[in-house]
Amino acid sequence: MLKGVPLAASGLRSVRFCKEVPFIDCVISNDLDPVAVDLIRKNAQMNNVEQKLKPVNHDAIQLMHSSSGFETRFHVIDIDPYGTASPFLDASINAMQENGLLCVTSTDMAVLCGTSAGTSLGKYGGLAVKCSPVHEQAIRLLLHAIQSAASRHGKVIDPLLSLSIDFYARVYVRLRSSPKEVKRIATKTAIMFSCPGCKSIHLQSLGKENAIGSECSICDSKLVISGPLYCGSLHDRKFISDLIEQINTNEEILSEFKDYPLAEGVCDDFTRTDLGSKTKLLGLLHLALEELEEAPFYVNPDHLAATIKTSLPKTELLKSALINAGYQVSDTHFQRSCFKTTAPWDFIWHVMRTIHRTR
Repeated sequence: MLKGVPLAASGLRSVRFCKEVPFIDCVISNDLDPVAVDLIRKNAQMNNVEQKLKPVNHDAIQLMHSSSGFETRFHVIDIDPYGTASPFLDASINAMQENGLLCVTSTDMAVLCGTSAGTSLGKYGGLAVKCSPVHEQAIRLLLHAIQSAASRHGKVIDPLLSLSIDFYARVYVRLRSSPKEVKRIATKTAIMFSCPGCKSIHLQSLGKENAIGSECSICDSKLVISGPLYCGSLHDRKFISDLIEQINTNEEILSEFKDYPLAEGVCDDFTRTDLGSKTKLLGLLHLALEELEEAPFYVNPDHLAATIKTSLPKTELLKSALINAGYQVSDTHFQRSCFKTTAPWDFIWHVMRTIHRTR
């Protein structure tokens, strides 16, 4: 397996890939700074991975374009820049093997979360606005940018794991060629209408007649438009289940990943016997596994309570009311107090007002 780290800095992550993922044959560890490349070389020597780790001093985009030949394409590419990942998407997709794993980090969460609408449109091809589920908007905008780049190469993405953590967005997607599915990608792309009044969210798929209108059906406020955004599934449940099982058993069981022959790159440290972050990883993965796929955006009870100027009700009380009414509810990894539900927004507000009146 050939893995590329185009923005390697000191190369510590590249060293870990060499030492902790036994089936990797070669890691191309690249950086534009000659000082960084020298550090990569020294770190490789100190950790006895010179045979697997190849330091390269090149422009990241040019390196990936030069690796677009069939024999030199990467099975896994890890893009982790300082700031936006958008300039590297086309080159990384062009340098990827069929069914390859693309790992993308974007640390410019302020842009993805709507502090500068014009900047988000220029970098990611979609308008980001300040809204209640702002961190999920960030993830879906990043996935939209990746899918847009993939579409230009006749490929589609299968998100395996999409996370908003601390100050950055991190997604793992599988890339595969499917010109037919590229033609239908509009079904997984939507415009988001968010209400600044009641914080409700409505999605309008591309290619369909606008049935939402310009005013909120709940509070009559003017709706704010953002997007386009990726509105497909954020995670692959089987993939996450296999990750959880591997962490729990703490063994290198590659047969558990037979349906994802290249996806083990996401597990760069999951086979370690001294995995200190095991508890945190399991908690995060379980939350991602249980997130409702049918509910594209999460509900923030804090924002709902602030809208009607009331104290925040117990989240469990609000969720119980929705469940007893026959709707599905799940926690979400995006924010501790938030949740996802299949309940429509008018019913969510009915429950909120009922709880407020009965206090």
